[in-house]
Amino acid sequence: MNKHEIMTEIDVLLEEAKAGILATTDKKGHPHMRWLTPCILKDRPEAVYAITSPSFDQVEQLEDNPQVAWMIQSPLLDKIITLRGAINLIDNSSMKSEVLEVISPRLSMFWKLNEDESSILVLETVIEEAMFFLPMLGVKRLVQFT
Repeated sequence: MNKHEIMTEIDVLLEEAKAGILATTDKKGHPHMRWLTPCILKDRPEAVYAITSPSFDQVEQLEDNPQVAWMIQSPLLDKIITLRGAINLIDNSSMKSEVLEVISPRLSMFWKLNEDESSILVLETVIEEAMFFLPMLGVKRLVQFT
């Protein structure tokens, strides 16, 4: 499996799952996990995008340590992809619009927690490696991006 193939699998799985789990660490090294709504942008390969509020805890965690992990799984748990990489916090209106165009229909919970539509940041995860896992078949494929 190569980078292009795993990015296709990530895109297909995100369309099916609609969400993923992002893991960060705080200053003490304690892990924190939360559900987010990531997406792939077609003209920006090798990265996964999501949004957050500048007031949410993960922003401080990411400023201290941008290294993260994502887990995206199918509803039947027959396909799981884990990603490892570094997140860039992006405060750019055109990037916000581009990401929101893709994921806005799936953000009802986010808007309940963050009522100010102008107060968002884009999380750009630059993928360093991805693991494609078919647990029922015992198949694992690791793809290095860096």
